[in-house]
Amino acid sequence: RVLGAVVDTLTLLSRRGAMVLLLDDLQWADDLTMALLTLVGTDLVAKVPLLVIGSYRSDERSAGLESLCTTPHVSTRTIGRLTEAHVGSMIADMLAVQVAPQDLVRFVAEQAVGNPFFVTEYLHTAVGEGLLRRNRHGGWELVDRATDNALPWRARLTALGLPGTLRAMIERRFSRLSPTLRTLLLQAAVLGKEFDGELLRVTSGQDERTHADALNELLLQQFFESAGENRYRFCHDKLREVAYELISVEQRRRLHLVAAEKLELAATASPDLRQLANHYTVA
Repeated sequence: RVLGAVVDTLTLLSRRGAMVLLLDDLQWADDLTMALLTLVGTDLVAKVPLLVIGSYRSDERSAGLESLCTTPHVSTRTIGRLTEAHVGSMIADMLAVQVAPQDLVRFVAEQAVGNPFFVTEYLHTAVGEGLLRRNRHGGWELVDRATDNALPWRARLTALGLPGTLRAMIERRFSRLSPTLRTLLLQAAVLGKEFDGELLRVTSGQDERTHADALNELLLQQFFESAGENRYRFCHDKLREVAYELISVEQRRRLHLVAAEKLELAATASPDLRQLANHYTVA
């Protein structure tokens, strides 16, 4: 019935005109989602003006995705890793300059190995820790008293000692947060990639002013972004993944229990049973 209802809905919507359905992170899709995509790929897209675009991490391709890619009307495209030119364009945009320092671009490109999120995290860490800052001429310079400024950029970048893996980079950013910000970040990780701002406040136990200040700071530091109507989400899945993994098993159970209890208290008519089940299962 669920599959039939979704297919009927997509069919009706497509009568208004051509439609594109975008699905991200298909490596995490459950069996019901894969069954729907198989049904759509083998039957629906041949009858209605519908294009379904899905993305997934190639190194986490499931058996369901393997099977889906062999069905009729399904084609696959491999998106390669970022080249050095792409990394240079990203860095120039992030630093608000026309051309980024070539030594910086080459060094970060080698460290990132084509991963765009690593590029953004490297720049966030370097700027956030004051290791990379604007000079009076509007350009960028490396700042580290322990580093000889007479050395080439590459040697100075190596001497900064920034982590060489994405997880270590994220953990380093987390470690520099105040206890208040870190508490809010970990509680948000328990609630999910996207969460309600008020639920986050009551589960964190913070008063309204402290919560508002902490939430605003995490937005400014680009850990969270607005999802509209007092809802927020992590800027990247990996931020939430690493934050969640940093929580001990016992603390994780306690935080999930708190979230479930607060959800029940906040529900005025029809609580989100799926959310409640997810929290109580861990707790």
